[in-house]
Amino acid sequence: MEFVKRALGKMNRVKTIPEDLHETALHRCLNTLEITLLGIGHMIGAGIYVLSGTVVQEKAGPSAVLSFLFAGFAALLSALCYAEFGARIPKAGSAYSYTYVTIGELWGFLIGWNIILEHMIGAASVARAWSGALNALFNQAIRNGTIEALGRMSDDDTWLSEYPDLVATAAVIIACLIIILGAKISVQFNSVFTILNAFVLLFIIVAGFVFANTDYWTSQKCAELKTTQSGIRSKACHLTPVVSVVVFGGLSAVMALLFEITTLVEFMSIGTLFGYTIVAASIIILRYQPVSKCQFKKTKPLSCFSPRQIPLVPLLPSLSMLINIALMLSLTKLTWLRFIIWITVGLLVYFVYGIHNSRENRKAQGYGPMVEYTGDASIPESSISGLKEEVKEQQPPRKEEGLYQ
Repeated sequence: MEFVKRALGKMNRVKTIPEDLHETALHRCLNTLEITLLGIGHMIGAGIYVLSGTVVQEKAGPSAVLSFLFAGFAALLSALCYAEFGARIPKAGSAYSYTYVTIGELWGFLIGWNIILEHMIGAASVARAWSGALNALFNQAIRNGTIEALGRMSDDDTWLSEYPDLVATAAVIIACLIIILGAKISVQFNSVFTILNAFVLLFIIVAGFVFANTDYWTSQKCAELKTTQSGIRSKACHLTPVVSVVVFGGLSAVMALLFEITTLVEFMSIGTLFGYTIVAASIIILRYQPVSKCQFKKTKPLSCFSPRQIPLVPLLPSLSMLINIALMLSLTKLTWLRFIIWITVGLLVYFVYGIHNSRENRKAQGYGPMVEYTGDASIPESSISGLKEEVKEQQPPRKEEGLYQ
């Protein structure tokens, strides 16, 4: 019984927030514009170019606009939850840090594990989209040449690619090499393509309004369009975690080689929605947990809304959780099976290694930061100004105390 109690205590322990929230071991080498373009580049993915037409054709049909509005509303609710945590914990880690601070170590690990999956699949899906566009540009020459040289992997499989996509694999490898060169170089590379992406999207929007056929905006034409199922496809800054990039970049390259883009994006969606759900739950827990357990300094009562707090709690976070779970339940059984397998592997990693080697566990065992420290000291100025020194004048021994003859 004592063992179970200790294990539950380790799984539920929360990450300690340092007094100086802006203190970090990471080197700040990106400016505001680069960080902004990095965020925009993360949002503009392959789905805009490749999956929009597929969703309209096979899923939404005439209700495509409503589906986009529904997805946008779900994203807005999640963004509000993330914004509150971003203001309270302005540190790297995103949903991983937010969950670790409020719910506990196990849930934080699972979120981090899913973030790894999300980024691996994101890289693979973008590479597959780029490869598919290049293949269409050359009139299926890449596809036909690969099948002729290497053969088919599947004829009518719902998730395995028809042929090994060597172009997508090469694209992932090149992206990994750029990342290894350093944060500054990779972000500059991202900035150029994000600006190019923005101009392309602007061109598509303008062209769509110019060449739009308003006859298809009527309910009768939309029904005909749905029936025909016609195709509508449209060190310092240079120090990076090389081993992690190589390992997970290699896995991403294998995914790009073997899996169809629709399979990849659907698998990524379930992990993303899972993370959004946990963050929304964390907001509710944070707002209603006892003050004694809260690590945040409060200058106002919890019932008083401030700019860094999401309003209408628990209504909005609960609604966000409900919508995310509904979207998760709409995914296929194979996607759920792959997700369960991934979570099972993550739990195995956590209980075999993570629970014993986390920083919070080292702190509990008495190992402080000086034991873990491997770099040069960087003491924040706020900490230095808070130091106080008391100087006492040395006194000679007094005769009445018999300390000298």
